[in-house]
Amino acid sequence: MLTLYDSSDSANCYKVRLLLHKLDIPFQRVEISVRGSREQEKRERFLAGNPRRKVPTVVLEDGTSLSESMALLLWFGEGTRFLPDERLARQRVVEWLAYEQNNVEPAIAVLRHALTLAEQRPDAAVEAFLRARGEAVLRTMDAWLEGRSFFVGDQETIADFALFGYSQLAGDAGIDLARFPNVVAWHERLRQQDGFVPM
Repeated sequence: MLTLYDSSDSANCYKVRLLLHKLDIPFQRVEISVRGSREQEKRERFLAGNPRRKVPTVVLEDGTSLSESMALLLWFGEGTRFLPDERLARQRVVEWLAYEQNNVEPAIAVLRHALTLAEQRPDAAVEAFLRARGEAVLRTMDAWLEGRSFFVGDQETIADFALFGYSQLAGDAGIDLARFPNVVAWHERLRQQDGFVPM
């Protein structure tokens, strides 16, 4: 059975956990605190075998270690209904995966972490900048979703799982999701899909 080194606080970990559940892939979950000292011995063992020092990390049955949420979504999505074979559709999925890593995470995830997990609140100007950037990201997503049920094609893909991870937590970053009705409707649609598990 594969092992997922995971954190309950991280939507990056959640994205991978969601896909594994959807694919009915059994795994054992090892919680690694992103807050530091909790279960320090287990954390140190994990870090010793993980040069990137990040969660999520998956250790396959043969001992092979894989990390980075985007790469893990592609790894486990390969050959499944969640990653299209058709070239253009696949390209669109990868574009949205990159958008999530380069835009959603640096805005919403960073601000959420600063407001809910960090020991000190960020500078007011930094907070305002990140919130404005997060709102711009959600406007882009909301516009794309106009007339669409999912980000690529007519069924959910790993692009949806990636984008859902932190966008669902925008409220934790002080962003009013109600201003983005297509995003809210898409969130609800994903929650109704088979195999969905909450964060």
